[in-house]
Amino acid sequence: MFHKLIAFCLAALLLQISLSSAAAQTPDTEIAKVKAQLARRGTGEKAKVKIELRDKTKVKGYIGRMGEDDFTIFDVKSQAQTTIAYRDVAKVKGWGLTRGVKIGVIVGAVAVGAIVITGIVVAVGLRDCCFGP
Repeated sequence: MFHKLIAFCLAALLLQISLSSAAAQTPDTEIAKVKAQLARRGTGEKAKVKIELRDKTKVKGYIGRMGEDDFTIFDVKSQAQTTIAYRDVAKVKGWGLTRGVKIGVIVGAVAVGAIVITGIVVAVGLRDCCFGP
């Protein structure tokens, strides 16, 4: 029984060590994913992004330059530039509303408009029908 307990503890320890070392490394696939996300947005003042780094800091601006190992973000207001290595990036987000939110706003506005128009038509119909001229 004691030997099984020791074997189980050693197996758990080895699993923990292997998982923590794998999490500490930045795989090439993550770097490629970040590069692809940034490349899809392009560069220039219309390529606005919010970048969250692995140390939880956030950088907001537009993509000015993309290199092999890093890229540059320009702050919109101050034009200060920040060079960031791809391996330091945790998240890449667009600056404005997402496509889903924009669609939701449009659908909501159309629905409210339809309800208002229906209410006006019903009110005018009731006035003409029940209350007469």
